Amino acid sequence: MGDSDMGDTGRPAATGDGDVALDDRFHGAEWVHHHDPYDDPPAPVRPGFWMTMIGGFVAVLAPLVGFLGGSISGAGNDPTGRRLALWLLVGMVIGGLGVLVAFIGGLRWWRSTEG
Repeated sequence: MGDSDMGDTGRPAATGDGDVALDDRFHGAEWVHHHDPYDDPPAPVRPGFWMTMIGGFVAVLAPLVGFLGGSISGAGNDPTGRRLALWLLVGMVIGGLGVLVAFIGGLRWWRSTEG
């Protein structure tokens, strides 16, 4: 296909009096509107959706971040391992709060779909 092709129609672009490219949506003097679903705004989500998503992410990532924080803090040099355990415990508590937030968000989401 050359530069003057319209892409998916397989026909070259025609130009009008003002050198504006016309495609097959232009029929005589009328403009035929084709609906493009990508131009619509996104549909609103139900209450509780974002609370569930954020709670789930926190529940998954908080223990990993706690373990990473304990490793960075030099827990490998601590023979007792208490520093790593403390960081991991904090991560587990924050992750538990994330599970609670996700559960409450899930309840709100479920109740909003009932009617």
